[in-house]
Amino acid sequence: MNCLEVRIKILQFLFGELTIVELAELHEHLGGCAECKVELEAVEMLMSCMDCLCDCEPVPEHVRERIYIKLAEDTQAGPRDAGAR
Repeated sequence: MNCLEVRIKILQFLFGELTIVELAELHEHLGGCAECKVELEAVEMLMSCMDCLCDCEPVPEHVRERIYIKLAEDTQAGPRDAGAR
């Protein structure tokens, strides 16, 4: 398995969809390719972050409205002088 094939198979690997042969080839490649190992770790971290986001409670509507109002006010006020903060 080469780097392109590994990158194509990463999501299948994480979802447990690889055959035993593909899994063995993937592990063999990752054992000798630091670049693909980093790619796999990055995708694993991204999926973990997405899982955390999905477990959160939605922001209440009144809080969301206050945030939008504040953003609109700040946008209309224009850029601030960095020394004014």
